[in-house]
Amino acid sequence: MSVKIYTYSHYFKVIPDMQKVRELCGRFAQDLVQWNTRSFRGKMIREPYKVFAASTRNRSEFRFHITLLDDFIHHLENHGIVYGNVEKIKVEYEPTTDPNVELKIKAGWKPMEHQVPSLEYLDQQKVTANNLVTLYTGGGKSYVSMQYASNIGKRVIYLLRPAFMDKWWEDVHNTLELKKGDVVTVNGSDQLKGLLGMFSEPGYQLPKIILLSNKTYQSYLKLYEEYGREILDMGYDRLPEDLYAHLGVGIRFIDEVHLDFHLNFKADMYTNIPKAVAMSASLVNQNPFLLRMYNIAYPQNDRYKSPPPKKYIEAKAVFYKLQPDRRPQTSWPGRTDYSHGAFEKWIMKDEDLFDNYLAMLDNVIKGSYIADYKPGDRLLVFCYSIDMATRMAEYLTEQYPDKTVERYVEDDEYANVMEPDIRVSTVLSAGTGIDIKKLKVAIMTTAISSEQSNIQALGRLRELKDDDRPPIFIYFNCEDVPKHMEYHLRKKELFSTRVKSLGERYYERKL
Repeated sequence: MSVKIYTYSHYFKVIPDMQKVRELCGRFAQDLVQWNTRSFRGKMIREPYKVFAASTRNRSEFRFHITLLDDFIHHLENHGIVYGNVEKIKVEYEPTTDPNVELKIKAGWKPMEHQVPSLEYLDQQKVTANNLVTLYTGGGKSYVSMQYASNIGKRVIYLLRPAFMDKWWEDVHNTLELKKGDVVTVNGSDQLKGLLGMFSEPGYQLPKIILLSNKTYQSYLKLYEEYGREILDMGYDRLPEDLYAHLGVGIRFIDEVHLDFHLNFKADMYTNIPKAVAMSASLVNQNPFLLRMYNIAYPQNDRYKSPPPKKYIEAKAVFYKLQPDRRPQTSWPGRTDYSHGAFEKWIMKDEDLFDNYLAMLDNVIKGSYIADYKPGDRLLVFCYSIDMATRMAEYLTEQYPDKTVERYVEDDEYANVMEPDIRVSTVLSAGTGIDIKKLKVAIMTTAISSEQSNIQALGRLRELKDDDRPPIFIYFNCEDVPKHMEYHLRKKELFSTRVKSLGERYYERKL
């Protein structure tokens, strides 16, 4: 019995020719399974949630992250397959392509002082493994990525959430000298098929920058794992593992890598490329399993950690109490864990309670955003659900007829978050990757424990240029909900190194 391992820049592939090898690959993958619990017929059951590895449906091949290669070889040795015997384990190394393109930064752009160390770090990296740039929010990750691509002269692919495509289209055109056709967006299977098949068109020039929707890429991977090489008969000119070489891409960037982390991890299972850089301001997690996956994908030695950001935000905790006869619902039926979605739905079910809740929001807005208003100032309100965002936006439209108010969730226009005076959104939609000019106040009505989400929400506020007023971050806490108070204590610790001050205010009227 022998095992043949094919290694690439970011993954290794095993094609088992015997059931024993297939079983050993399956056992190795078991340690990379994230488990979840759910309620079923009154009982809590444990089931596999996500697997941080890849395989075809018929298990004709398995893929694992390249940083696990030594662990996998040890796994084989522990089951009697000795690495030193070439008849037992064969490792073949596959080269990457290394094409060059010219990318010029526009005149007037140059690295800011805090960006120079990150660029020096990336320039010094010789390995092809993932590098992680953890610049704080507002630190200019998009510019750093383009400057680095210009420095090394490589065709670029950005793997992006669809909601971020418009932002990146603007960023690359504002920063780089580009001609028509130098940038292409790929959103949807038809556009991906067109990109892969472009060589069949006479005289077609490859773009220098490709903005690829991660959801489109995810569908591509799922289709391959379901049908294997049969996807070549479905309109795709290349298999996923050949995409980068086929398009002559020399560097891949993933923006806000902590979002859709499982998908971004899976992307490495099909990546063979000279350079790859992930970007995030908050690759932190309270889950030990996910922390381990972070370290597999982005080893500590391959990370650039920015110095602490300048403290310019004033944070304020607003506490409120419920009327004595109110019993808040804080969990979904059949569960015991806290859900702000359940709490928000409970609030909206009671008309009197909901009116009081909106009145409190209005009171806080008047005391922060309106009290210190200057023309051009903007406000962002976070809530949990689309329903709440819709109703809050309607309410604020009536309260502030002299201001433009929009809702921004899911498929709403990007302009809805960038252009109005007041926007109501969710942490999922506007908590990451959104840079709103002159954002003066952000109000988070949701109570969440995630360090990433709290850091990202706080990071929507940037230092106001040519203005000595501090931006203000406000978050709500119901004193009658223990989890809210627990999350408040976490925020105090989390924000201590990130904000200029942290105050407290108690809303005088019971809801």
